[in-house]
Amino acid sequence: MKVEVEKDSLLNVEAESLVISIFENIEDSKHLIDEIDKKLDGTIKERIEIGDFKGKIGEISIIYTHNKIPTKRILLIGLGKKEELDYEKIRRINGIVIKKIRNSEVKKYKIWLMGSEKPDLKVEQIAQAIIEGAILGNYKFYRHKTEKLEEIKLIEEITVVYNDLIDEIKNGVRTGQIIAEATNFTKDLTNEPANIATPTYIAEQTKLMADELGIKCTIFGEKEIEEMKMGSFLSVAKGSNEPCKLVVLDYNPKQNLETIVLIGKGITFDTGGISIKPAMGMWEMKQDMAGAAAVIGTLKAIAQLKIPLHIVGITPLTENTPGGKDPNLPGDIVKSRKGKTIEILHTDAEGRLILIDALDYANEFKPKIVLDIATLTGACAVALGIYASGLFTTDDDLAEKLIKAGEETQERLWRLPLWEDHEKIMESKIADVRNINPSRKDGAGASNAAGFLKHFIGDYRWAHIDIAGTDLVSKGKDYTPLGASGVGVRLFVQFIKNWSKKSN
Repeated sequence: MKVEVEKDSLLNVEAESLVISIFENIEDSKHLIDEIDKKLDGTIKERIEIGDFKGKIGEISIIYTHNKIPTKRILLIGLGKKEELDYEKIRRINGIVIKKIRNSEVKKYKIWLMGSEKPDLKVEQIAQAIIEGAILGNYKFYRHKTEKLEEIKLIEEITVVYNDLIDEIKNGVRTGQIIAEATNFTKDLTNEPANIATPTYIAEQTKLMADELGIKCTIFGEKEIEEMKMGSFLSVAKGSNEPCKLVVLDYNPKQNLETIVLIGKGITFDTGGISIKPAMGMWEMKQDMAGAAAVIGTLKAIAQLKIPLHIVGITPLTENTPGGKDPNLPGDIVKSRKGKTIEILHTDAEGRLILIDALDYANEFKPKIVLDIATLTGACAVALGIYASGLFTTDDDLAEKLIKAGEETQERLWRLPLWEDHEKIMESKIADVRNINPSRKDGAGASNAAGFLKHFIGDYRWAHIDIAGTDLVSKGKDYTPLGASGVGVRLFVQFIKNWSKKSN
């Protein structure tokens, strides 16, 4: 989508459609209404007085101007109560607006900067939220549809218009576009079916993106992964006929900067292995690489935003299937890169098996912080549903900063316990650790999984994020259509931006 910024007065804007936002308390938007109604013979006030428009959040009313101003039609959009307006509501409103407009024949529109009347909202962040909401709301995964491209309705151009503070608006628009497009890139990877989005395909797409943006990208194949002694990762990969890959993205590698490593689970399809899943709903397991896709999308955004930190993305990629030359069997024992042995009691607890070798490999970069993100446990999805991702760490300060970034982006995190009990319970009688606790009555499956991971971390600050309930949108939201949510990209970018400000 083309995104522009334009400086103009309200009554001089030339557009097919101009979006103007009005608060529920009409007095809070009186200056806008009065200015337009001078030219429109009181049309807006009349519509308000007869109750056709009340300014409630997301409410839309269309006014045709009959050539009284250069804009052909005005879309009044409700902002709700002024005191309740925040950046998330601005994102939501713009998701509603763009879907309303694209259902017409209009391909482009302009929007008068909304919410600037509220003093605690900054113009730059308002502009960012407008563009994020619009681009995310405009998303469709349509590449496998056979209908003609012109029949798939999408907005092609949006322009933010205001009469002041244009530099701030341009900065916000650019940031919003970069982050939203990186999120949509992540959605594209995640929405692809597993027969297309194989480990090789994802590695190739990542390399193309990295080369374009000047990110160092290294792709390791099975032989190299074996030489790296990633026995736990390989034990999962050997159950598939698809070649596994380990993709490492390295942004700012030669700078003397703090290092943050992001690790994403990349199971490109999860049958459960020998411990096979039920058939119903298994098609959603093409999205078991959502963590890896989020890491890749985050690096795409970070490189364009030129954030002054050393950021590394590590994505182990493989299928988990019961075929291949040597699939894991329940009861098998394998050795991890760290040297610890793992008793595999359940082959559907495979994500943790590929993550632990990546967690150990992260030590090569001498990181300050390591964050892993994974569709790891059904237990987390049961606990938190679609409303928040699970956060596990013993680092209170790191937890606080991640939760703050989650609130700022509305990719919310809820901290769940990670105690010594959860590490202890994952110890095995015949190996160092086991990949599940077989006793169902003990519960705490999400925390136990995090406890398992903790056995393999290095000398760095670490947090684990479980997105098993938030990676998929089953009911479309205002700016998040059905399918992959792209969760993690906006969260990580915000966290890294905040951390960069703290470090500098």
